[in-house]
Amino acid sequence: MAGSTVGVSDSSPSPMRDDDTALVKAVYETLPYPFCIIEVRNHKIVMANASGKTLIGKRKPFCFSVFRGLKKKCNNQKYNCPIKEVTRTGKPLVTEHVHSSNGKHPRYYEWHCFPLFNSNGKSDRVILFMQDITTYKMSDQAMRITNGLLRRERSTLKRKNLMQQISIVRLEQERILLQRQVQSNIDNVAMPALRALESRVDDDIREYVMSLKSVLIDIGLPFISDLEASFPELTPREIETCSLIKYGLSSKEIASAQGLSPQTVHLRRKFIRRKLGLANKRVNLHSFLNNL
Repeated sequence: MAGSTVGVSDSSPSPMRDDDTALVKAVYETLPYPFCIIEVRNHKIVMANASGKTLIGKRKPFCFSVFRGLKKKCNNQKYNCPIKEVTRTGKPLVTEHVHSSNGKHPRYYEWHCFPLFNSNGKSDRVILFMQDITTYKMSDQAMRITNGLLRRERSTLKRKNLMQQISIVRLEQERILLQRQVQSNIDNVAMPALRALESRVDDDIREYVMSLKSVLIDIGLPFISDLEASFPELTPREIETCSLIKYGLSSKEIASAQGLSPQTVHLRRKFIRRKLGLANKRVNLHSFLNNL
């Protein structure tokens, strides 16, 4: 990659042993981007790696000529010369520059500039290297455009979300009403009747009544709440059907209890299995619900 460069030396900016110099050269020659050492007084490039030499080519070895295509040092106030800034502050600098020439698309570069101090503590040279970040900048611009499109579409999505939220609120109201109805029937009808029956039957029947009481307690809010939390896509009527399946009612019995045809109950069971993730699986729905 190295190109012939007039006036660019391969020597180090300060005296070193030969092996140290070779080590430093080996390091900066591995860099894939231009790496230069520049004189502060005239902005002349006194050292460059292979990538830097390729960039210099046949140009005069001055940073303003190589990097900016100018004939003299930059005096444009809009252009933040990194060499001047580093010399002024004595501190490293990272900055971005946009280069555009010959009507081509602009290229974006990230410049890294570091001061080098002589024995008097004065910064008379700087290290300058740059990385082409055009791809990153273009990706960033594309992302900004995409975000703008997303913002314009957001109003449409908000309207759709509003309708969904209204549906969710209505569904939640139906679920709450179902919970209250189930619990009210258990507390006010079924349980009082079973307590009265329990005191008038023999031991065999009493054991059955006690089991039935236990089942009714389980039918209440805990099972429904757990089912809703685990499978929020179930409708209130499907949750009611799940409760009846859980306690062993057949499709014919469920149809009678809910005022439906057996075919409708059979179809509802298929919907329930799909929402529970049991479609095309050999899993007994009654057993699955009992294990929740």
